[in-house]
This record gives sequence, structure tokens and C-alpha cells, in this order.
Amino acid sequence: MYNWMRGNNLLTDSTRAAIKGTIKLDGKPLPHGSITFVPVKGQTPVGAAPITAYVMNTKNPNAEFTLPATAGPVVGKYKVEVRRDGAVWVSNDRDPTKGMSAADKAAFLRSPGWGIPTIDGTIPVFSKAKPSDTEDYIVEVKEGTNTYTIEMVTK
Repeated sequence: MYNWMRGNNLLTDSTRAAIKGTIKLDGKPLPHGSITFVPVKGQTPVGAAPITAYVMNTKNPNAEFTLPATAGPVVGKYKVEVRRDGAVWVSNDRDPTKGMSAADKAAFLRSPGWGIPTIDGTIPVFSKAKPSDTEDYIVEVKEGTNTYTIEMVTK
């Protein structure tokens, strides 16, 4: 019950805010994954919940995320955690073989690198702008709509 109440921000009366933005890893849009805003202790109201937005890139590979105020975080400071679920993401709307002849499609699917699993059983989590940073990636959520361009270097 506690986790459900906290997850729905029922343990705080603070104002929720809308968030939107884009995520780039190593200069490229995040192929498929999520971004979680984790409350920073002492800088976010007590009872504030971590909030996650998903990046699916089903139509355009632009790595956009969005949450309306009704589903967004409460006002405060948050650590950013980006998860990359896969290095390659193909959807029905963005199929690289769409429109190819059967022979060309077969050749493409046999090309080096295609069809190789995109994760090794673990989902990498990035919480710093670059690996050498000592501080976490922190954003401040304010009332209204917050727009972020999250850029991280993974290597």
C-alpha cells in the first residue's frame, strides 16, 4: 500500500509538474529505454516518488519523452537515471527493410551486426553526464512545464 501511495504521489501535497525532453547518449538519440527522476533527499518534498518516462522511438528516432503534470514529478531536485534497453530499435513504423524486394531484404537481414542481441542480459544505467564525473546528473523540476535536453557520454 505504501509503495502504491508513494508512486502516485499521495504522500505529499506538493504541486506536480509536466516534463518533456530528449535524451542523447554519445551524441545520438537513445534508441529505446527510459528516464527516471529520483528525488534528491533533502531537496525534494518528503514522500515524493521516483517518476519514469519511456522512450520508444516508434516513428522517428528522436528520443523524446513526455509526462503531463497529472503523471509528472512534484517540484524539487531529482537525480536523472537513463536506462538503455537496446542499442537497436526497429518498429513497424520504422522498419529499415520496408519497401525492399524479398532478395534485398534477405541480404540486409544477413548483413553483419543485424539481429545480434542489443543487450548482454543487463540494462545499463547512466546517472552521470560522463563516466569520469563524480557528481550525479541533477535537474530541478519547477512548476509548469519543464523541458530538458539530457546528454550523456557512456564511454
